[in-house]
Amino acid sequence: MRRVDWKFLLGLPLEDPGFDASVISEFRARLTRENSQTDRLLTFLLRHLR
Repeated sequence: MRRVDWKFLLGLPLEDPGFDASVISEFRARLTRENSQTDRLLTFLLRHLR
């Protein structure tokens, strides 16, 4: 995470390195592998966020 605005919004110190993007892809792979309910979860989240 390099953008200062996101760090400010999240209340992180400027020197915070953020996270590695592989964390998200690993989570998605695990979710797909373990539950096979990715579409169901995405639909739920989209309805909730609307």
